[in-house]
Amino acid sequence: MVAPTGLPTVDAASRAVAQLLEALGGGGGWHALSLAELPRLAAVSCAVDARLLALDDGLLGALASCERTVTFLRARMAQDSEFTSAIEMAVGMSEMHCPDELWLSAQRCVDEQPLSHLAVVRSFCHAHIYRAESFYTDLSALLDAMGGWAWERADAVRSSLLEVDSVHEPLVELLDGGADDAAPTRLLQLGRPGRNTAWVCASAPSDGAGALAPGNNGGDGDEGGAAASGGAGSPPNLWLQYTMVRGGRSTVQALPSVEVLDFRASVVLARVAGRGKEVQSAVDSFVAELALMATLSELLNQTHAAGHFELAQYECRVSFGTPLHAIVAKVRAARARLAAWEAAVGDARRGCYWLAAAPVR
Repeated sequence: MVAPTGLPTVDAASRAVAQLLEALGGGGGWHALSLAELPRLAAVSCAVDARLLALDDGLLGALASCERTVTFLRARMAQDSEFTSAIEMAVGMSEMHCPDELWLSAQRCVDEQPLSHLAVVRSFCHAHIYRAESFYTDLSALLDAMGGWAWERADAVRSSLLEVDSVHEPLVELLDGGADDAAPTRLLQLGRPGRNTAWVCASAPSDGAGALAPGNNGGDGDEGGAAASGGAGSPPNLWLQYTMVRGGRSTVQALPSVEVLDFRASVVLARVAGRGKEVQSAVDSFVAELALMATLSELLNQTHAAGHFELAQYECRVSFGTPLHAIVAKVRAARARLAAWEAAVGDARRGCYWLAAAPVR
């Protein structure tokens, strides 16, 4: 919490406390000290700010471990009006727009308890959450922000903070889902294990996707299944498939490549400053994955259109978040297979002229 340049002030206070504990803890303690020793202890105690005595280690530790929640509040809800509006909209969400973790099926409404906990944390830790700099300049600056807190409530606030952080992703989805730059939040949701998100390159539509366009079987010509994926200019026959859980029901959804490209634009243009390294890393990985999967889809579609026997019908699934080097290996293998097939077909045609009429290239 304290900037590196301010750490000497923390170290000085730590040494002073250690000296006081050593002096008061040895022998008979305070009652065994002589009057001659008091001036020395008084000088040491001057280095210890009395506000340090009130701080609660548990709450300070929770604030450090739950930094993502603090970062979200600072980046998205700096104004009281923004926070109030987001809470009011969240409470009124329908079942289909509320993350399953925050929906009370019996009461048929949003669980308001995490929202209440979030309000408690924001109110109590307001000075810390909305501090001017990411780090306090020194120990005195930290105490100026926290020294006046009602630390007798620390245990309750700590419990609220841990409760909020335990449902961080669905809570952010609930509060941030309607924002213009909420795409990075939705991207993080796609990466959750329960979503079973995967890239799908296939000669036929993926589960959860619409049917192929009339007259397009995914293999007639170089354009392949471009229409199946959603439009010209998008990678052919590529979908992003995921599982949506609402109201206790799981539904498989699949975004065609044209919608994935639109989503990429939203993610790239969204504000990610102040939302932590996790968000920026997710955005960078997603953009790189999409580029590689688009190349893989193109290669598979070209091989399919070239009449390769093994790809008369095909489906290639790659889990979302797969390391890039693994996808690169698939791209290289697909490129090598296409090149080998084209070379083999060329040799065969040169040896048998009648193969020129065959639907292979």
